[in-house]
Amino acid sequence: MIIREARSGEEAFLAEACVQIVKFMRQGEQDKFIEGFPAEVTGDLLTWAGSHLTEIDRVAFVAESSDGHCVACILGHIEPSSLPMAVSDPSGRVSVCWVSAAHQRKGIARLLLEALQAWFAKRGITHLEVAYMTKNTVARDVWSQLGFTPFRTFAYKEIDGASD
Repeated sequence: MIIREARSGEEAFLAEACVQIVKFMRQGEQDKFIEGFPAEVTGDLLTWAGSHLTEIDRVAFVAESSDGHCVACILGHIEPSSLPMAVSDPSGRVSVCWVSAAHQRKGIARLLLEALQAWFAKRGITHLEVAYMTKNTVARDVWSQLGFTPFRTFAYKEIDGASD
């Protein structure tokens, strides 16, 4: 398994990984919050995925199998911390991490995270944040195993009668 930075032309793989995460989340209890997530690759999703290959504060890494196929990816970016009063420096943020079902539980997510952490460290980033859906217990367990500790919960509520 080779871990490397994603290359131009791999935007479709990165976007499809995002769609696969949405499909996984929709297998469980339906959450109104994810209803608007794309169920297929769209132009906007391709553009967003591609921004991780072209923008200076974004990056994507892929895991490539011995037969040359991408089987996993992690996308990250630099932004202000979610706790600006406690952390004044920018933080690294994991945007997406996906490993194909056939390659899970082989340490690939850890290898991808290590590559992402090294990329952030070279840019002076001293801490990393990740967000995942509360109901996604698989994500919670994986991120916990990779050393992340929950520190903040985001909640949402629909407002009756709100105008568009």
